[in-house]
Amino acid sequence: MKIKRFVASDMRQAMRRVRDEQGPDAVILSSRRTDEGIEIIAAIDYDESLIREAALQAGGDGHLEVEPARPVLAPHPEPARAVSNPPRQVPTSPRPLPSVAAIAAAAMPPPVPAPAPAPAQAVAARGNGPFGQAAGVAAMLPTAPAPAPELDGMKRELADLRDMLESQFSSLAWNDLGRRNPMRARMLREFTRMGLDSDIAGEIVAQLPAELTAAQSRYLPMGLLADRLLINDEEQIDQGGMVALVGPTGVGKTTTLAKLAARYVLRNGPRQVALVTTDDFRIGAEEQLFHYGRLLGIPVYAASGAKEVADLLARLSDHRLVLIDTPGLCHGDPRMQALGDALLHAQVPVATSLVLAANSQSGSLDQAVRAYARFRPSGCVLTKIDEASVLGGALSVAIRHGLRIDYTTDGQRVPEDIARPEAHRLVCRAVRMLSGGAPADDSLMADRFGKLALSFA
Repeated sequence: MKIKRFVASDMRQAMRRVRDEQGPDAVILSSRRTDEGIEIIAAIDYDESLIREAALQAGGDGHLEVEPARPVLAPHPEPARAVSNPPRQVPTSPRPLPSVAAIAAAAMPPPVPAPAPAPAQAVAARGNGPFGQAAGVAAMLPTAPAPAPELDGMKRELADLRDMLESQFSSLAWNDLGRRNPMRARMLREFTRMGLDSDIAGEIVAQLPAELTAAQSRYLPMGLLADRLLINDEEQIDQGGMVALVGPTGVGKTTTLAKLAARYVLRNGPRQVALVTTDDFRIGAEEQLFHYGRLLGIPVYAASGAKEVADLLARLSDHRLVLIDTPGLCHGDPRMQALGDALLHAQVPVATSLVLAANSQSGSLDQAVRAYARFRPSGCVLTKIDEASVLGGALSVAIRHGLRIDYTTDGQRVPEDIARPEAHRLVCRAVRMLSGGAPADDSLMADRFGKLALSFA
């Protein structure tokens, strides 16, 4: 018998270490929470008769203390008991210790009779799948009164158990998907390397035919991804009117505004074009836009405060094109609401375009979209594509929120580094970024797509 002690920050990590070092046939001898984290004592090549004999020698509670450096079982001394408290009976035939693989199998829903009404409701509330069954374990336990510290300990143990079961189910489901449908598993890996969010990747892979051929896998998934991208068919600045660029600080709004102005001037001339800056918070922001205006030969106006912005836009209502630069404001800043009201309630309609940096993480982009939703953006501009390591995050956010892509930028040159987007070119560029990248780790894939893999069964 080979016994080893494993310590990790949570149950999921501890079970992963057991599985990686001792395999799925390892036996869990004990688990507990310590100051170091979660401690698991596991064994392989165990002798069941020795386990039973050691359990009988351990006394009433059957607890076994395992020395980390010695591959043997040492019986725990019999704890002291009050005279009025008779010793508990030790089972004569203890059940075999479960393996890591058996723990996950044991949580599968039983195929026979319906459970009692109360437990059934608790399980149903969490779903009928194996993940819902694991979540329903706590609700099915007896609710006898217990001291607060012991109750807290039980809750922590149940949470650890749930994490362990979910980790096991995710790993089993992902490995099973790789055996049953290697092409789908391969595409999920490719989308993960592209940085595509798991929900978008799962939706696209779910659309693939069950029997995907190698030839189809080279173009069909990327074609489905391109079809999900919304592209503005019309050149926004050619439509004229008032256009405001909004977005977080540092995403390139001012430079993008200058590129749009230069693009328009080169095609239509400088007449009836004006630039407006409302960014009086950032040092040098107004001067930067005034410099671009002098180079292009078009006037630049500065406005501070919601009322001043509204009055200025009213005076410029006869211009063919007015491009408005705005400051980057944090979510919850009262100035954001005031600026939004000024733009949305101007005498002349103002179209807003949300500027998003493609080199930002998907979570940050999602937060920006939610923060600037009050401006009701009609589309978005993806900037800094040349600085992004992957494009999947930006594409995922555009798809999830239904944002039409107006322009893309990939450099600082004005006006060269701005272009009208094409869905298939964006996807091809995202694919080209994968050259030389390392494949996604199996544990990461199990965490991201374990539940989704069950739906492909």
